Amino acid sequence: MHSDVTIVIPIFQLDQYRTRNLDFILSRLISTSKRIVLIEQSTTGDPMYASIKHSNIEHLVFRSPHDKIRKSWLINTSINFIKTTHIWVCDTDFYIEYNKLNINNVLAHDFIQPYHYAKDLDELQTQSLVNNGNIEVNYYSGEEESYRHINTFGALSFIANISKFQSIGGMCEQYEGWGYEDFDLYLRVHLNTTGPQIYIVDNILGVHMYHPPSLTKPGDVTNNLKIFTEKGFNIDQIDDITLKYYYTDWGLVKK
Repeated sequence: MHSDVTIVIPIFQLDQYRTRNLDFILSRLISTSKRIVLIEQSTTGDPMYASIKHSNIEHLVFRSPHDKIRKSWLINTSINFIKTTHIWVCDTDFYIEYNKLNINNVLAHDFIQPYHYAKDLDELQTQSLVNNGNIEVNYYSGEEESYRHINTFGALSFIANISKFQSIGGMCEQYEGWGYEDFDLYLRVHLNTTGPQIYIVDNILGVHMYHPPSLTKPGDVTNNLKIFTEKGFNIDQIDDITLKYYYTDWGLVKK
């Protein structure tokens, strides 16, 4: 079977900032000519996102009574609607330099991180990105200290061979809300595969576009950490120090 990829974007409760960010990301992803599946979780069964329509975009809406995102469930569910060898999971607010990514070449690998460096943008920087269409301050212009070297597969944007992904259990659906589902996936990739495990596409930048902080209930992070540790995982197993500190800054790991 010829290797190909379907882009999947989980959606839940988009405000004006997240809608703007998703509009921009979709406008760039369309240029890849790959099929894009928007998979939305809705408490009413009605879609919240309706900005960009394109022949390559399919919008699926699933009704759920849950008032917090079930990202892992959305990703696993999307596989039922995919016929390609690979799935590319994209965040609604994380943009990478798609024009520098040779997508057909990277599909020779089972687990792919399509970027290596990441930076958080503020609102003015995000507006500049949307208006100009390019990342103005980049890793190559002497600003490398402002970028984080991300080596943890499963965070923000990842590509996986669907067969291999399902063989390690896919996403763990025990996690609800935000946090630890990506660490869980990362560790299971390492524990269940042999040889070269994760292919990181070097010299490609990613930026997290600004939006107001997610409304995470205080107990969500604690519950997800409890699930993570009860599965026998420990945050010290994560070898990507930068991302560990990133999570510490956001309150996912105790300082």
